[in-house]
Amino acid sequence: AKLYEDVSKGLLPEKRFQMLADRYDKEQAELTEKIEQYERKGRAEHDQLDKIQDFIDEVSKYAGITELNYKILHQLIDKILVSKAEKVDGEYVQKIQIFYRFIGPLDAIE
Repeated sequence: AKLYEDVSKGLLPEKRFQMLADRYDKEQAELTEKIEQYERKGRAEHDQLDKIQDFIDEVSKYAGITELNYKILHQLIDKILVSKAEKVDGEYVQKIQIFYRFIGPLDAIE
């Protein structure tokens, strides 16, 4: 607003005003995009926390179990991927990746 007043009073050349206005518009657009990125990231993190809480709630139902059965396994695990066995340093190694319901995969187990 101050820049507009200065240009209308003849204190600031129109060309200089336009250059500054363009720069402020560009900066505002960049800041708006950053805000939107942060909001998207915040929503994604909130969604992930909700999924983790759902998983914790589901797992807590089975805190005292001594044995896995089909029902429990089906409720907690989405899928299990087992890789082809490979020989490493004379031993066969197979990677297992467990995809848990609500939270997805954790690090692969060897």
